[in-house]
Amino acid sequence: MINEGCQICFLSPTCEGKASEISVAEVAGYTLPPGSCLYQDKGFQGCILPGITICQPKKKPRGGELTPPDQATNRRISSIRMRIEHAIGGVKRYRIVSNSRS
Repeated sequence: MINEGCQICFLSPTCEGKASEISVAEVAGYTLPPGSCLYQDKGFQGCILPGITICQPKKKPRGGELTPPDQATNRRISSIRMRIEHAIGGVKRYRIVSNSRS
């Protein structure tokens, strides 16, 4: 989780094996302050938090196209998500977090 300045505010504990992002987030128990905006991807599909605005790109309808306003919204969300992904990439690149094995 990062703030608007792209500073990392929260990292969940590392998990062994396969785990969905939403289940890891639920186990970590971190809560967002009321009025926050959560930019989520498919890994958090179905995540509903009271008092939190959730922003997720709209999928193209089967056999159709998105409207120009929907395309513009998706581009805006994508540009914000890119900053989030870069912050996550920095954690991985600099090996800030590692799995500890006994």
